[in-house]
Formats: sequence, C-alpha cells, structure tokens
Amino acid sequence: MREGQLVLYVSPRASWCYGRVLGVDGGEVLIEPQQGDEGIVRAKAELVHCVMNAEQVDEAPDDLLDMTELHEGLLLQAVKRRYLKEVAYTDIGRISLAVNPFNFNIPWYSDAELPKYFHPDPSLLPHVWKTGRDAYISLLDTRQSQTILVSGDSGAGKTEAVKLVLKFLGAISAHKAPATDLSRTLHSKITASSPVLETFGNAKTVRNDNSSRFGKFLQVQFNAAGQICGAVTTSYLLEQSRVTTCGFQERLFHCYYQLLTSKEACKLFSLEPPDKYPILEKTAITSPRIDDAADFAATNQALRTIGMTEAQRWSIWAVIAGILHMSRVVFFDKEGSAAVVPETGKYLKLAAYAWG
Repeated sequence: MREGQLVLYVSPRASWCYGRVLGVDGGEVLIEPQQGDEGIVRAKAELVHCVMNAEQVDEAPDDLLDMTELHEGLLLQAVKRRYLKEVAYTDIGRISLAVNPFNFNIPWYSDAELPKYFHPDPSLLPHVWKTGRDAYISLLDTRQSQTILVSGDSGAGKTEAVKLVLKFLGAISAHKAPATDLSRTLHSKITASSPVLETFGNAKTVRNDNSSRFGKFLQVQFNAAGQICGAVTTSYLLEQSRVTTCGFQERLFHCYYQLLTSKEACKLFSLEPPDKYPILEKTAITSPRIDDAADFAATNQALRTIGMTEAQRWSIWAVIAGILHMSRVVFFDKEGSAAVVPETGKYLKLAAYAWG
C-alpha cells in the first residue's frame, strides 16, 4: 500500500469513506480523509480497501452489477451518489434496491411516468414498477405464481413500495386486458386496504413516522385474461403492546390520534383531548409530518371503498373509543378483590356505552 494511494476505509462516523494513504504504522494505515472525517485517521489494514483506479470514484450505474469492482464500500458510495441526485432506486440484477427519499414529488417517479414501464425499455430508470412488470409478465407467460419480497430496515420505505407495486399491477392488468367493472372495483378495494391497515397497524417510532408494526403476506389473484380478480391479506406478529404502550417520543397506533381529531366522533363517544388519556399523554401527540385529521378522513373513505356501511364504520371507531375510556379507569384492592375508584367509574360506563 503506497503513499498517496486512494483507498476506502471504514469510518466509525460514516461507514466506508474515501481517503489517501499517508503511511503504514505496523498493522495500521495512516489516512488523510477525503470525506466525512477530519484530521489523520488510523485504520486497521484489514478495514482498508485500495481503489484500483480514479474512475471508480464516479461510478454510479443503474445496475450495480455493471460496476468495475464489486466491493461493499464502492457499492455504498455508488448508491449514495445516486441518492444525492434524487435517484432512489438502483438495480442489482433482478433485485431493486430502494433508499427512501422521503420525498413524494420527484418528477421522474410521478404517476405520469408509470405507463412507460408497461414495456421493457433500457433507458428507463430502475423502479419497483419494473419489478411489478417482470412478475406480471412471468405470471402470464408461465401460468405460475410469482413472488415479490419486500424487506428492509424500519423507515426504509417498505410500506410505500408495496403500495407502488399494487398500483402498478392494477394499471398494467387494465392495460394488458380489457378492464371490467368488477376488476376496477376490486383494484379500488385492494388499494383502499392499505390506508386501513396503516391506521390500525402502523405507528410513529423514533425512526419512522409510519412504521408497520406487523408483517403481512398479500396475495393478489388474477384470472386467465390477466385481470385482477381478488386479493387476500394475512397479517403476522402484530405488536399488541402498542395498543397501550410505546417508547419515548413514539406514538400508539395512528387510529387513536385520528379519532380524536373528529368533532363528530368526540361528541358521539364523549371523548376529550388526547392529553386526558393516560395511554396517550406521554406519547408524541402531534407530529409535524402527520396530519391526523386528513388521515382520519382518508381512512373513513377507504372503509367506504372496501364496502363497509356507516354503522360498521362507526362500530370500529367505537372499539377505539372504548379503549381510550378504559385507560382512565383506576382500580384498587378491596378485601382481596379489584374494585373501581368511584371517581373513575364514569369512564367504565362510557366504555360500556361505546362497546354496546
């Protein structure tokens, strides 16, 4: 490893960073950082990678398999360069790697671009739409079930990725096969299921404002003509503790906060402001990036779209209201049995009223 050699080294502050070798001291390499760190860095030799040529520094292909060298540091730097240009997706062969841009207004990912992905086109940027197209075409060609696996860390964008794939499957199936009233209705219901699942199964965490607190397996069914004819969602491992508890600066499931923004619901169920409820008072009641009132309206519209009557819709919100009232009921030991503190007995009655 010669002096002046361009290298990548593992930085405790920023993962793999570029630097130039100043010298070698035993088993350590002295490095002048080119990004991230300041001053002279000492790194273990096994955590330093020599860059073969300067051109590698600027590599950021659509498919990482096209890079000159496949090394963890070089791959991460390439993805970072693309991300800084608001290119959120990168291919790794048939795998689509997404880095959450936290931005819904990137022009080349707008809905107007979606139809362009109906047919293979090497000039198009990588996208989960391409993954959806490949799965759909393989389904029609092989007449065999296809699987799309969406995985990642909290906040990576899994929930949004699934919604994008569903939207694309609905669009391409309507494009490939004549849409019927039934297929259009089914697609609308499948799409509407997402905000419902998010309201009652997602929550704000320290890393993500809309974190899914459960896993799900979604089956989308197609008929012989390639039209959507049904869907089944199976949920796994719901974080049941979040019904009443969560971490500092986090929130319980979205449904509580949405319900309490509705004047109609508060009047119907005798609800009070969020800070009156023990299970909510220490949570992040408001969040600058969450509009609970708008989300409440969207959830109700989604419930209508999937076919619920007004009575059914309010019966669901009644369950949430009852939980809120029950959180204010205080119990004490009375001769070996549990008894309700008289002053909180009214909340028990309100819960009973809500639950019918």
